[in-house]
Amino acid sequence: MTQHRRLTVYDLKAGRWAGVTGAAERYLFVAEGEGRIEAPDGPVTLSAGAGSMLAADAVVTADGSLWICETADAREPLLDPALADVVLSKSFALSAAAPEALFRVDRIDLSAGARTPRHFHRGPGIRRLLYGRVCVEIGADVVGCGPGGAWFEPGDDPVVGANVFDGASAFLRVSLLPLDLIGGKSSFLPASDAEAAKPRAVGQGLLHESVVALD
Repeated sequence: MTQHRRLTVYDLKAGRWAGVTGAAERYLFVAEGEGRIEAPDGPVTLSAGAGSMLAADAVVTADGSLWICETADAREPLLDPALADVVLSKSFALSAAAPEALFRVDRIDLSAGARTPRHFHRGPGIRRLLYGRVCVEIGADVVGCGPGGAWFEPGDDPVVGANVFDGASAFLRVSLLPLDLIGGKSSFLPASDAEAAKPRAVGQGLLHESVVALD
């Protein structure tokens, strides 16, 4: 059985945003400034670096740069461009998929000069740079990104990520993973024993995990 899924990262439009219908799972992240979620169980104010699940009936007041991280069935429509701008959206097939998967959002920090071992991941994901600059080898391709830039890693292509900024760099990672990784367990798979012996050169901060049904 093959499941067709999609991961998307959006920029929230400035001002107020009303929730939408649909079966997508969404996480709101405050990249800069502040955000306020008006939810049925009371308001929640989020400062930079924080985030929260975004219910379909929530209303958000944005005062800064807010990102929406989404996983959905590939057939679900994208958010209305009047509400949010698509930064990167990627559809993919999950072959012989389990009935559920783990939707994870975490933050990766790289010190100056950091370079990861060549590696794979146990699931696909979008990465979006918070600050700094990175150069990422994905299979035979190379992607360079500055703040706000995004790229997709399918998981089964080898990856090497390098911080090419003078100081630290950091990015948000939005992934769909097997359920056995719940609790922040690493999805990292070194490409060889030699690569496994190299330092990881990154720090991870878990922001969100939820279990999603794969229909």
